[in-house]
Amino acid sequence: MNVQRIQGELTAASALDLFSQMIQAKIEFQENQISKLDNEEDIKAKESKIKALQHALSEMRAQLAKKPDTVNVAATISIF
Repeated sequence: MNVQRIQGELTAASALDLFSQMIQAKIEFQENQISKLDNEEDIKAKESKIKALQHALSEMRAQLAKKPDTVNVAATISIF
């Protein structure tokens, strides 16, 4: 099952804002999962995912800073 969530042209600033909010929501989800875990291995795995998300956001900021005023974006959620 695929759900098209984002499709179209946005300003680079709007794209960054949109994706920043999406990534922040995912980070908050991971943080909430940590509070429910007591297994140190699982906690470290969640912390690793958070760091990867933060890194991805940093890279996205750098890439969008190089872009012209508008960018084409598409995002799909796939459930297998």
